[in-house]
Amino acid sequence: MFNETETIYSALLAGQLVSYGTIGLNEDDALTTYIYDPPISVPIALPLNQPHTLTSTQIGNDATSYPFSQEHTYLGRENINVAAGNFETCKISIKTTIDGFTQEVQTWYVANGPYRGIHVKSEFELPVIGMASSEATQIQADFK
Repeated sequence: MFNETETIYSALLAGQLVSYGTIGLNEDDALTTYIYDPPISVPIALPLNQPHTLTSTQIGNDATSYPFSQEHTYLGRENINVAAGNFETCKISIKTTIDGFTQEVQTWYVANGPYRGIHVKSEFELPVIGMASSEATQIQADFK
């Protein structure tokens, strides 16, 4: 089981969910920081089952950079229960290709209310380990 802590820096701007990067502790308690250049920008009103493709570069805290592409596909709404609460969510498939490797992650974002757009759950497959998931245990948001 992985026990990671991550803060995602993002904003809802002009109908787009814009992600600037992340900072957190991985399973080895090592600090990891990633900046997206340019920031990842995805429309919050994606059409059902129609992929939205983008490209960016992930820059790590050791100054390494990796160009990547992503394909976001809206799969519909689901009610889910995670440690942080029960939420109506939008389920999104995100396929990321970086350095010739592609990984698909199923993600759930809060659909409405004060936490709209907050990522609360992910499911993905890890080599050797198999299926893995992560979920929000608490939500803290400072919308300005």
